[in-house]
Amino acid sequence: MPHGHLHLDPKDPEVRAWAESILKEQDKEIGVMRALLARLGGLDQAAYQAMAREMAAMVARLRGVRDRERAFVELMLEHHKGAVEMALEALLKAKDREVLDLAKAIALAQTEDIHRFRLWLLK
Repeated sequence: MPHGHLHLDPKDPEVRAWAESILKEQDKEIGVMRALLARLGGLDQAAYQAMAREMAAMVARLRGVRDRERAFVELMLEHHKGAVEMALEALLKAKDREVLDLAKAIALAQTEDIHRFRLWLLK
């Protein structure tokens, strides 16, 4: 999800660090995924369009929200849960070593983020 257009500007240093880290990691992951897609035969347009609609809906939910930091963390929690589910599915079904490595890295990193987000939301 391209988070850069959320215009979040978090005041909480922890949320700011997460937003910056998410953007940086996402850029790397997108680059790897694009290369994999090119090598493995391209993009499923229907799946891409469905995901694009979901991402647009997530961004729309942030508009007009009073506590944007909390809303951002809640949205990222759900977004990361979806990414972990997809990564686990890839780990079960993929045969390509690069796909498996990427799926494992995403599942591990985003599971850690999920735990951090949950703890932050308990504050």
